Amino acid sequence: MIRTASRGAYALLVLLLAGCAGAGRPQLPATVSEGPPVYRPGDRFVYRNEKGERAVREVVAVRDGRVLWVTEEGFRFEKRDPFIPMVAFEGRRSRGWAESVRVEGELWPLAYRKRSRITIDYRRLDKRRGIERRYSENWRCRVNRPRSVEVPAGTFEVFKVVCKRFDPETEEVTRTHIWYWAPALGHWVKRVKKYADGRRKELELVAFARAL
Repeated sequence: MIRTASRGAYALLVLLLAGCAGAGRPQLPATVSEGPPVYRPGDRFVYRNEKGERAVREVVAVRDGRVLWVTEEGFRFEKRDPFIPMVAFEGRRSRGWAESVRVEGELWPLAYRKRSRITIDYRRLDKRRGIERRYSENWRCRVNRPRSVEVPAGTFEVFKVVCKRFDPETEEVTRTHIWYWAPALGHWVKRVKKYADGRRKELELVAFARAL
């Protein structure tokens, strides 16, 4: 279960404007990437979605190797790795948590052609009806060739990491997540979600602030 963090637990920083966020910052070559990123309470990233709406991701706590995030709508989720799906989450209607996470293959440090397989067993509770269900997700991720990508916050050298979710019975792809990871920022600057029914959701970085 995700607990609400106290506002005193993290520093409130001034958000960098979109015109300044990428300006004057040296960009590391995307062929170089160290280990998993380090986040601190107060790290804040502002995105624009495919509808032009604002979307916020802010770190409110870091504990036991897990990072607790909150969105502009108050949805809270925990991740232990940027490319591994949530290990816990809670919103107005439901909450859930991973009973087990199995990872085969290590992506860090990121490098072209690295791959991993992820299996997560979840429990999810419908808070309104009190109904709980269990389900599993199977993902396969790979690191594609480095490239440059331009977003409202600037131009970044990135790794393109593609993660696909497979139906455990048919092996059909049911969802694809594409992450554009910027080593110079230590976070992703763009994310694309593709669904089996043809829907597409996208976030592009507009501005960011890192805690000191």
